[in-house]
Amino acid sequence: MGYKPSYLNWMNEQINPIYPNANGLKMLELGNQVIRPDKQIHETTGKAYFTRLGYEHTSVDLNGLDGALVKDLSKLEDFTEFKNYFDVITNAGTIEHVEPYESQHTAFLNVHNSLKIGGIAIHIGPELGVTKPGHCQYYYDIPFWDNMTNHSDYTFLGTTLLSRWRLYAVRKTGDKFIDADQLHSKIHRMKGPKGGMYIDGKDKKAKNKLKT
Repeated sequence: MGYKPSYLNWMNEQINPIYPNANGLKMLELGNQVIRPDKQIHETTGKAYFTRLGYEHTSVDLNGLDGALVKDLSKLEDFTEFKNYFDVITNAGTIEHVEPYESQHTAFLNVHNSLKIGGIAIHIGPELGVTKPGHCQYYYDIPFWDNMTNHSDYTFLGTTLLSRWRLYAVRKTGDKFIDADQLHSKIHRMKGPKGGMYIDGKDKKAKNKLKT
């Protein structure tokens, strides 16, 4: 989906009280995110933007573009090397495309397992009844995010709706994570396209180029 400047500003507002200085922090970005046009931000990818801020940035995407590692969020074995490794993990419009349905839990578990205790996870996902229909097959809402938080070792940091997308941030406090049945019980399954971590693959970068 890509980052809008308003998303980046909100994300920084959640991170800065806990990590005032990004230098040396390890960040994992799901999807090789592009940045939407803006006069204040010159970078065109999340990797370039967060690297400038000082993060040791890793991105993963099935398309392998823009320096992303080819990793599949539906496979736990693809993320074992990252156990308790990252200080910040961002999921911006990515997990809702992970298939099959049963792998929705696997994808969120990969985020949990890859995050250090004390680390921050920021999710940007489609909001049921708000985000345009047909974007994907899986939609979430506040009861979904709260359910995951309440049944996991997480502390809630903040949430907001921006441009019809839900942003939700938590901090990991331990190893407990919600079980699959409980997590799946709150996912809303809708008609929409099937896809991997990014349904528009290499074409997404062209459609989000900065205007000249």
